[in-house]
Amino acid sequence: MEGVTGSALFGMGSYSTRRGFDGGLVKKQSATNKSKKALPKTMKFEGLSLEVAAKNAGLLVVKPPVLRGKSGVDHRFDVLVSDGPRFYGFDLYQSIDEMDVLRSYIKKFDTNAVVGLVCATGKVVLAAGVLAKEYDMQILPPDRLSSFFSREPVRPTGSGHRILA
Repeated sequence: MEGVTGSALFGMGSYSTRRGFDGGLVKKQSATNKSKKALPKTMKFEGLSLEVAAKNAGLLVVKPPVLRGKSGVDHRFDVLVSDGPRFYGFDLYQSIDEMDVLRSYIKKFDTNAVVGLVCATGKVVLAAGVLAKEYDMQILPPDRLSSFFSREPVRPTGSGHRILA
């Protein structure tokens, strides 16, 4: 089994095994989170639309879209933009359920970024919409992306962010 790699159960990422100091097998989890699949090609348009709207509003598009939180954890967004002290992170989904809202809320809580969820199909579970509103996060349909930054109210966030190069 030494050096064997494979998929972990329940989409938790990949793992490899190796021999530990005592000769027993040690399972090592990779740092990648496989719970959110890569964006389909059709959703890349939504990400590009957000980036163009942000640039037109005078905001900086952050590449790579990673923001280090207060906990020290690096959080990856599908799109991340900044106006200096404030960050706007967007997660793009085909459809949105409660777990998607919770994933995005963890990023919002740890980074103090304004976080929006973009739903390409408009399929949002009712409970997910209620949860997003409770957490002060917006769920955006694709037709509102180009005008999002022109209507976004100024909301201060905490300091101490660091953009990763």
